Amino acid sequence: MATLSQAKTLGGVGSILVFIPFVSIVGYILVIIAVKDISDDLHDSAIFNNLVIAAVTGIVGALAGGFIFVFGAITAAATFTVTGFLGLITGLLVVWIALIISAIFLKRSYDTMGQKLGVGMFKTAATLYLVGAASRLFSSGSSFFSSPRFSRRSLTSRFRTSLLRRQGLAPQARWPPLPRWRRRAARPSSA
Repeated sequence: MATLSQAKTLGGVGSILVFIPFVSIVGYILVIIAVKDISDDLHDSAIFNNLVIAAVTGIVGALAGGFIFVFGAITAAATFTVTGFLGLITGLLVVWIALIISAIFLKRSYDTMGQKLGVGMFKTAATLYLVGAASRLFSSGSSFFSSPRFSRRSLTSRFRTSLLRRQGLAPQARWPPLPRWRRRAARPSSA
């Protein structure tokens, strides 16, 4: 059984490693070990159980949402229909819901640790994590749909053009269209 100072060191190092790409999994493992040590030291297994539920929910939700997202992307690329686009949105929603459920269990774990250890920073970190998980949908959605490629005018004209092409009423144009400077150069000279 580790002491609280060893758990503090493990958790601190793990928290720093979480932010380093390709090493972040080691950081997550160190944080889980630190929480396990604190849970054992406080004789409260609910702390560790809530953290394990949070980790499993996050991993399963990310895998399921990623699978749905990839399937939706393939469907959207192959058919250019609303169904594929809904698959993309569904995948993102599955990940978001799993992230919120994971954050709720993490908050329970951190709140219990903060209460039993008398350290208010655990409660603050848990609250910030929950708020970040809940607002993730709005921040990523606004940045995705505010790009000029997904403006309302652009999407409706592309949708109309694809419908006309399927019906054989629109000429088969090159997509994406050539930039203006290449269009001028591609025109035959009228000499």
